[in-house]
Amino acid sequence: VSTSGGHRYGQISPELRRRLERATEKHRRKQKLNACLKRKDMPTVDPGDNRTNAFSRNEIGRALNQMLDELLKGSAVALERLSVKDMRFKSRQMNRVLRASQLGYVRDKLKFKLDERGIRYRSVQPAYSSQQCSHCGFTFSLNRRSQAEFRCLWCGYEANADENAAANLAERFGDEELNLLPFREVETVLARRFMRRLPDARSASAGLDTRVNEV
Repeated sequence: VSTSGGHRYGQISPELRRRLERATEKHRRKQKLNACLKRKDMPTVDPGDNRTNAFSRNEIGRALNQMLDELLKGSAVALERLSVKDMRFKSRQMNRVLRASQLGYVRDKLKFKLDERGIRYRSVQPAYSSQQCSHCGFTFSLNRRSQAEFRCLWCGYEANADENAAANLAERFGDEELNLLPFREVETVLARRFMRRLPDARSASAGLDTRVNEV
């Protein structure tokens, strides 16, 4: 979990990675065993790993408690509106990490804890939050140089990519226009807002050419 204040809570620890690798290997063996059992018309075994799931959820609970304990009084929380079931990576390893991170569980557990503590929250439109500069508003796919690194090609602002996205999500907490828009229309609105901030619309294209050429 990343916050707009630059704090990050929880990670895929070395211990969880080890457990995940062991669980993946056990899952493969159980799948092979089940294939044999099915051919012999015998009952199959559960391929799941409850111990790894329990360990992962315990780590998640600890990270969320730490975040909420450090939350300033009177704060509100903007939650990224995610469709976890549609998230996929090309890398099998990254898909295993995604499953271990249990994003759906994180979201539901966080909502439960926020309700429990009486903290205001709402789900916000996440479209292009990872590509938008939280300082100047310029939105471009190449602003996000890697999974962890963000550098705005317009103003030069640099930050951890998750922290930059978290700052954008915080700004969208009360942004009714963006939160009601379909995903594909958000980019147009962000571009229009950025252009309005410029003293002269003609300077936008000139500035962009200069910045891109520096990369």
